[in-house]
Amino acid sequence: MTLTQIQYVLAVAETGTISAAAKRLFIAQPSLTASIKELENELQVTLFRRTNKGVTLTPEGEEFLGYARQVNSQLDLMRERYFGGAPVRRRFCVSTQHYSFAVEAFVALLKEHGGETYDFHLRETQTYEIIEDVALLKSEVGVLYLNPFNETVLKKTIKAHGLGFHPLFKAGPHVFLGAENPLAKRKSVTLEDLAPYPRLSYEQGDHNAFYFSEEIQSTLECAKDIHVCDRATLFNLLIGLNGYTICSGVINESLNGKNIVAVPLNLDDYMEIGYLTRENVEPSLFAQYYIDALKGSQCNNANRKWLVIAKTYGKPLFSCILQDGNLPVYCKHKLKQQVINMKNIKLPYRYDYVGSFLRPNDLKKIRADYEAGKTTYEALKEAEDTAIRDLVAKQKAAGYKLLTDGEFRRKTWYLDFMWGFEGVSHSAPKGGIPFHDVLAVVDDTYLTGKLKLTGTHPFVEHFRFVQALEDENTVAKQTIPSPAQFYEQMIFPMNAETTNKIYPNREELLEDVAKIYRAFIKQLYDAGCRNLQLDDCSWGVCVDPAAPFVFGVEPEKMGDIMDQLLKVNNLALEGKPDDLTVATHICRGNYNSSWASRGGYEPVAERLFAHENVDAYYLEFDDARSGGFEPLRFVTPGKKVVLGLITSKRPELEDKDAVIARIHEAAKYVPLENLCLSPQCGFASCEVGNKLTEEQQWAKLALVKEIAEEVWGK
Repeated sequence: MTLTQIQYVLAVAETGTISAAAKRLFIAQPSLTASIKELENELQVTLFRRTNKGVTLTPEGEEFLGYARQVNSQLDLMRERYFGGAPVRRRFCVSTQHYSFAVEAFVALLKEHGGETYDFHLRETQTYEIIEDVALLKSEVGVLYLNPFNETVLKKTIKAHGLGFHPLFKAGPHVFLGAENPLAKRKSVTLEDLAPYPRLSYEQGDHNAFYFSEEIQSTLECAKDIHVCDRATLFNLLIGLNGYTICSGVINESLNGKNIVAVPLNLDDYMEIGYLTRENVEPSLFAQYYIDALKGSQCNNANRKWLVIAKTYGKPLFSCILQDGNLPVYCKHKLKQQVINMKNIKLPYRYDYVGSFLRPNDLKKIRADYEAGKTTYEALKEAEDTAIRDLVAKQKAAGYKLLTDGEFRRKTWYLDFMWGFEGVSHSAPKGGIPFHDVLAVVDDTYLTGKLKLTGTHPFVEHFRFVQALEDENTVAKQTIPSPAQFYEQMIFPMNAETTNKIYPNREELLEDVAKIYRAFIKQLYDAGCRNLQLDDCSWGVCVDPAAPFVFGVEPEKMGDIMDQLLKVNNLALEGKPDDLTVATHICRGNYNSSWASRGGYEPVAERLFAHENVDAYYLEFDDARSGGFEPLRFVTPGKKVVLGLITSKRPELEDKDAVIARIHEAAKYVPLENLCLSPQCGFASCEVGNKLTEEQQWAKLALVKEIAEEVWGK
């Protein structure tokens, strides 16, 4: 099989006749016929049925055509990239149920990656056709939902077609209503409330079985049923007839207008929305772009309730609509001057790391045994102590100056810290947090009462243990989640209902979070800590296009959210001792080598870099998700910036010259003397760890040190 033969098949399929394809290709018709016949013999399949009117594809031909289109598309891109060819007419197709977020992702794809010419297809179609389209590679991506009613049948159908289903999120049941519907102002509705109104649903053609319905609860009896084929018609009937349709509740106001609203439906059910791809077929560049856009698409409906990150609890989780009034734009606080600690070593060092390390397997095992009741806490602590001593010895041997315990005493980088305060509880996860290609399974953590710090926080003793291992060349640093991370956890929609019962005034919650942090910082300082790192994913969430969706607010409310995050961080640091150096690490998620959010720093740059009262920033810059260095122009003069240019997510070592070039590129915005180098995040933010070995972990750190010494000297 040759590339020429692949292009011949494409031409015949597109023209429908051998003669027309031959004219397009400028070859003789007998030569084209012979070449395709030769290919069919080689493949031992029949690609085309010959008729008096032309040719049609066989089922085997349909499948081959899907692969052929992918190969040809990649070939075109290679020609454009390496041989200076004309801009490629980019091709991509997606098939989907009728979801505005799928359209929004399509729009984002075209705006960012469409190029000068393109031939893109968006098919809002029937459920079975979505499956067939992806199976035959007519579409590279399909978007649909599963739930307890249909998943057995659909999963079987999906598997039979050689496809894989990849979950995006779970949503509690909602109804779409016209804005003038008498039920539109309700906080929620029941099936009984809906009974007088016509029910709208999408036609499913020859596969009209209930399992293929686009609407959940499709088997329920309804006196007034209307079936339609397209979304515009459905929306018109919603408005014109005061009808309703049961749905996920995801709607984009900018695309669909303000005439349609989503109202939660009190029903014990959910929709797990995800995308289909062909198994054993690598997604094309544009398919991956679209999938990324799906994961980051904004859902802008003010009435939309939380799209469940954790597994549904049998009812929709409530949205987090801010109760606060207008907050001051920035909390005025004089920037603290950097000072040198008692050992003349301060955070950050020229070559540095974020904090967490891969857990040794024997430590993982004994922790599992402890949680299963097979061993004692004393045995677990002894194992932790031994593992941390060994880790610190390795840190010293590697030439690093700032020591951590690798977060070996934690299951997760942030939640374990929260559990040390009164008023915080946790339980086994009911689901997980969706990352790029994995579900992060972490304990559900929530408020049970007012926040207080009673007694000494456990992390103070964790610090003292590492502090005792210092020598004349090293000093301990303590890593904790930022106050903003704590605050974010409690206002997320999955926790908002519980939080609002305890803190009906969001400002009071903010003040209490800052208060318990100030108390903890004092305990830590009194124990001898002079280097504190605040790990913060909240800003990483804010830069993502899906931030309003994640916080459960309208897009115009994101400024208020960011003001609150800034305020709680600065309030927590008010009155800190001058010789306590505080840095913050900004991350977009780090779990099992996956990530949760994407986007450059620009949306948060002025608040974060000019107005957050920290001395230094550890910043993620290991791939395109983090954007460019331009936002660093807002960094307050004199502050340090640690460039996270070495990834902790993959084992492959970076090209040294490329990293050095990027350092100098960043120096256009922050003076070279104020820059440092590190991995972009820890190696094991959670116990599960990233997908590399301990040897590869230390090789990464050796590279960081080598590059730093080449750039700044030993």
